[in-house]
Amino acid sequence: MRSFYKSIILTLSILAVYLNSFSQSKDYSEKERADVMILGTFHFAYPNLDRIKIEEKDQLDFSSTERQEEIEQLVEQIAQFKPTKIAVELKTWSQHKIDSLYNEYLKGNYELPINESYQVGFRLAKMLNHKRVYCVDAWGNINEYFDGDNKNVFTPKKEKLSMFEKLKAYSDSLLTADKENVDERNSSIHNKTLQEILYESNQPEKISRDHADYLNNLFLFEENEGDYAGVDWLSASWFNRNMRIFRNIQRITESADDRIFILYGSGHLYLLQSLLAESQRYNVVSVLDYIK
Repeated sequence: MRSFYKSIILTLSILAVYLNSFSQSKDYSEKERADVMILGTFHFAYPNLDRIKIEEKDQLDFSSTERQEEIEQLVEQIAQFKPTKIAVELKTWSQHKIDSLYNEYLKGNYELPINESYQVGFRLAKMLNHKRVYCVDAWGNINEYFDGDNKNVFTPKKEKLSMFEKLKAYSDSLLTADKENVDERNSSIHNKTLQEILYESNQPEKISRDHADYLNNLFLFEENEGDYAGVDWLSASWFNRNMRIFRNIQRITESADDRIFILYGSGHLYLLQSLLAESQRYNVVSVLDYIK
């Protein structure tokens, strides 16, 4: 049976190479590509779901009058891009709920929570008279690692518990080694405006460094010497996730006349920008020209 499956995999691989060799990829002109602009951000509500946790003393208060004014200014700046669609980091399966909340917001019946998808996404959509905000987020292909079908609560499979424990210890050791630099970066943002923070985090050099961190940190993790535990985990949870997000962006793209604004966690920028540009179906517009 095992040799049978190997034979199928080999046949499909050869077929894929054959089809790719003879297929002609169309060259899309600038006019045939939809414009897309991504703003990489941090999470205003500080859910601390990422590897690096932000202590409460270092968190910005986006309910303050000053920060609310900065958000309003940011929305006005992004509006100059004249997007026809706004995509945010909310799961696709929540689209119906988000549609309902957005409609209530338009009626003045919904107070925006401290979350960038709402604070920026909803405000921008309302300003531009959009009918909806598009949810394009997804989890990666992580079924191998977790039990159950809950879309937001994950229980590690028993056979993966040891791997996750070792992975956490490995991750913690990396963070401890870099704690001084992390603390300095987190504390320094209090004296900066939202625009200044985002302008720095969306610089090409910063985007490349953030991506390199994945390849030089958790990617190197080995549960047992010589295995690919870190590679496999990041492939499933991170790289696959970004490819699914990209697929969702493709799904909401209807024509070359679309101008899509995407608001996402800054760690996603490198992969999403690369996928969009390399597909040759999008013109990736720099957000830096709009948030100076």
